[in-house]
Amino acid sequence: MGQTEQRAWSQGSRQLPPASERRPRTPGAWCEGVVGAMARDTEAWVRPEPGRIAGCTPPALSRLQQALAAAQPGPCQHGEAVAAALVRAWNHLHGSYAGEMCREKLVGAVVDLRWSPPVLSFGVQRGHIDGHDEEHVQAWQVDVQDGVAWIATERRLTLPPKTDAAALAVALVEQLVTGGGSPAVVSKPGGRVSIRPGEVPGLDIGFAETLAGRHRRFRGALDQAMAAAGFTRVGAYRYRRVA
Repeated sequence: MGQTEQRAWSQGSRQLPPASERRPRTPGAWCEGVVGAMARDTEAWVRPEPGRIAGCTPPALSRLQQALAAAQPGPCQHGEAVAAALVRAWNHLHGSYAGEMCREKLVGAVVDLRWSPPVLSFGVQRGHIDGHDEEHVQAWQVDVQDGVAWIATERRLTLPPKTDAAALAVALVEQLVTGGGSPAVVSKPGGRVSIRPGEVPGLDIGFAETLAGRHRRFRGALDQAMAAAGFTRVGAYRYRRVA
């Protein structure tokens, strides 16, 4: 340490000890200390005590355990609440980083939650595989008691032909105009019409993000097609014939 650094140090709240009391520090000793600390940190991260941090259960993991405490074995009846608790606890689960998984990728992608104490099983849709008409699906299992997660199986599913939401809207309006019956169309007095998107094939099944985009395109195309057929929108999926 040079004189300038010594003066800067002494002007602070801490005083530099006399040279006779300083421990010599060689570059080699410093490197060994850093490498040793990194090794200890890596060991603690790679093999932590399952489900525990410093001997304590993380609050997020405790909430997941509480969400499943009264659940009956089999498909989860309160899937959305359990999935939300699972996402919050994900980073506290040993093995949750396998397959480059992170909790952000779970949002809206968790399906088929099943409870077999103490193991929670579920599927995760990992998205479309570039260059293929397939998507990557992983089956995960979590030991909720010990806080350990692992991939049970991985598979690829062939994607069905992409749904054309605009074409669905046009076809539905044509059925309305020509008098063809459809469970998705509810006619009411005064020239009013309500549309049930859940009854439209292609809008009822899919992963959350896919369905959200599909419904958005369907609503836009439906508004245009209904306007062309002489209807005006009075609410969400609700229309009235223009006099």
